[in-house]
Amino acid sequence: MKVKKMQIETKRLLLREMNQQDFSALFNIFSHPETMKHYPAPFDKKRVKDWIEWNIQNYRNYGFGLWSVVLKETGQVIGDCGITIQNINGDLLPEIGYHVHKNYWKRGYGSEAAKAVRDYAFQNTDYEILYSYVKYTNLASASTAQKIGMKRSMNFLIRKIKFLMFMPLLEVNGSTTKNCLLGQPKSTLIPLIRKSPQPANQNWIRVHYFL
Repeated sequence: MKVKKMQIETKRLLLREMNQQDFSALFNIFSHPETMKHYPAPFDKKRVKDWIEWNIQNYRNYGFGLWSVVLKETGQVIGDCGITIQNINGDLLPEIGYHVHKNYWKRGYGSEAAKAVRDYAFQNTDYEILYSYVKYTNLASASTAQKIGMKRSMNFLIRKIKFLMFMPLLEVNGSTTKNCLLGQPKSTLIPLIRKSPQPANQNWIRVHYFL
């Protein structure tokens, strides 16, 4: 699927394609133990270089990937955010992912970037459903997903790792449904934000966004 070359501006951020010139900034993010505490381990230099090359290849293959998130005020790369194709429970699905350096947490940058990516994807690709998944201990990332309209759905296992899948309720012209209504104008689909208790003893959260 071909999409427009991406560059997004929000009030405070610029999202653009990453390149190897971003290595130092991205290495500072992905090598930081606290920033990466929900991953198996922080990234070393090779892993960061591979991460950049993987996303450059995604731009070529799909027209999108994870993009560098730049703070407009300073020009500093403070994270990444974008769409990648992930094999989730046997399906190849478009996922919104995001990482923000610890020094910039709790300022709303993650949700600001993710909202921009969500809107870009629906305006410039054929996808009518987007996904995210985060480790259950990563409450900040789960909160970011919820802020852009994602809700919890169901549970499943991948390689003996427990996941939670989340499905939003959508209101379509006054009626409520649990399914994505293909063929409906996107403007008629409104996510309803509802809290639900998290099942005990689960290790991962998977979040769905339908629009």
